Amino acid sequence: LLVPIASAAYTADSSGGAAHAVGSTVAYALMYAAVNLGAFAVAALVARTSPANRVADYRGLSARRPLAALALAFFLLCLAGLPPGIIGLFAKVTVFSAAVDAGLGWLAVVMAVNVVIALYYYLQWTAVLFRAPEGAPAAEGAPGPVPTAAHPEGVPGAVPTSAHPEGVPAPVSAVAQEPEPAKAKIPATLTAAIGLAAVLGIALSGAPQLVLRFASGVLL
Repeated sequence: LLVPIASAAYTADSSGGAAHAVGSTVAYALMYAAVNLGAFAVAALVARTSPANRVADYRGLSARRPLAALALAFFLLCLAGLPPGIIGLFAKVTVFSAAVDAGLGWLAVVMAVNVVIALYYYLQWTAVLFRAPEGAPAAEGAPGPVPTAAHPEGVPGAVPTSAHPEGVPAPVSAVAQEPEPAKAKIPATLTAAIGLAAVLGIALSGAPQLVLRFASGVLL
């Protein structure tokens, strides 16, 4: 946000060039406001069940709430400036160009280093969303119960006897599992915030230059 403002002080054309530089800051703020709204809305949703607000709390979110996980992944990629989050890439390029046009190549290099550092935690967070939850059942194809003398078929609760050579099934009540608790409903405000941010992010990724024109031409 500060790079274009610093660039405005070094712009030879004090009218149009400075306005374009400051417009880059406004456009950057508008673009990132949209995706940050969505990211914080998903964070607020996860915090309802995980108040510790740890990155580990998002592990397996794709299995629990697939739409929320997809939305957050899109927002994080926008913040990182990676496809399909074209809006974030355009915002970064706009800021870079403002520094280069002002002759502040060293400042662009400093920002590039920060962008690379930011990629680490954005991508790390995104990867956590699609990891298997802790304590998840074994994947299909994993070895089943090991046969024993008491359970030659490897099936607990079906011990072969002389009266029942195929084994006596255990009572249903002994093996029945408790049903999983129903998911808590998402508040309408969070649903609206996530949906609105996703729509804005997708729309602006299709035409990000409109934000720059709006910031430079209309606001300034």
